[in-house]
Amino acid sequence: MAFKARNFLLATFLVMGISSMAWVPRIPEIKEQLGMRDGAFGFVILSGAFGSIFGAQIAGRAIHLIASKNFARICALVMPIGIFIMGSATSVITLVIGLFVTGLSFSALDVSANVQAMAIERLTKARYMSSFHAMWSIGAILVTFFGGAVAKFFTPQAHLKFLAIGSALLYLVTI
Repeated sequence: MAFKARNFLLATFLVMGISSMAWVPRIPEIKEQLGMRDGAFGFVILSGAFGSIFGAQIAGRAIHLIASKNFARICALVMPIGIFIMGSATSVITLVIGLFVTGLSFSALDVSANVQAMAIERLTKARYMSSFHAMWSIGAILVTFFGGAVAKFFTPQAHLKFLAIGSALLYLVTI
């Protein structure tokens, strides 16, 4: 049973890498579409960091209240919503909201997934933590290659909405 949980968690980390980095290949286009200069855009990116701070703080309390797996399920469904909001951004404020929601849910999901990873290591008496995080990196690399490959064919908005829906479906399977 623990090995099945390990495999699902490996897949979850892969999807976390995909969804957390979904927008990165499209940053230049999004910045240009919103008519933002570098300095202003740097401040906009802070909204994701602020979301991450709140997500990490909420995660500890929520995990104790409803268990890490249950909280991870909630976060895994909220995160694609943040990506979809970013894909719908026609204004700076919408992008800020999308980044905040994505940062909050990613950070909270990351804490939850790491709690589960520690439990799996304890049950199996084996070390998998580096493999889990390697899967996140593989997801981040894959989504970057995918983003570059589809940039000529899809707008950033269509791309992000597709990844939001795809991530939500993948999370339903993995968590």
